[in-house]
Amino acid sequence: MAGLETTGEFASSWFPQIAAGYAAMILIIERLGIPHRSKLTRFPVGALFGLGLFVAGVLAGSATSMAIYRDFDPFSYIVKPLYWLGRYGLIPALFIGLIGTAILRSASKKSV
Repeated sequence: MAGLETTGEFASSWFPQIAAGYAAMILIIERLGIPHRSKLTRFPVGALFGLGLFVAGVLAGSATSMAIYRDFDPFSYIVKPLYWLGRYGLIPALFIGLIGTAILRSASKKSV
């Protein structure tokens, strides 16, 4: 899976799971992130919020897979995706959280 074509094929075959993951992340941003954005201007809190968003997306996509395939095996659908998120997604998730915190900090300084 290295090119744009294979990435497109992957995304189209897993559309409900990807959509559920994004929907969960957007819901968390709308319900928690926006009302509490003043608390997210500290870098450790923002990084953990970014990690929490990724975890919520993984859990929502995994739950959608369990519902679609009617295979309620928590090890395959919950533990394994969280393992792979921890293995390869921990640093990008924390980095995106730090970027979001930096954006919030610069926006709050400009509005003052």
